[in-house]
Amino acid sequence: MGFDLPFLIRRSWLLGVDVPDDVLANGRPHRLFIDLMQVWGCGNRQERIGLNALSAYFGHGQKSEGVNGGDFARLYLSETPEDRETAIEYLRQDCRLTLAAAKRMGVV
Repeated sequence: MGFDLPFLIRRSWLLGVDVPDDVLANGRPHRLFIDLMQVWGCGNRQERIGLNALSAYFGHGQKSEGVNGGDFARLYLSETPEDRETAIEYLRQDCRLTLAAAKRMGVV
């Protein structure tokens, strides 16, 4: 809720992509969105953890080495097929780690 969803919504507005009504209602994210960082905090908003640290805590592995979110657009838009695949694998790994943590935390 603190980064990903607002980033995606704002980027959609910028690019003219419709944001479904269910995503943002009355200026607030829909209740079906779950923020694992908020769940991790157990009500303490000051208790923060990143996906890499959360994954390490649960023994699920790590994010893609040598790549971060800031690299994604450059890699994905590269004319080099290997760079584009690196970007896609970065997203896949983030999704795998997020799902594994969500299952471990009992939210899915």
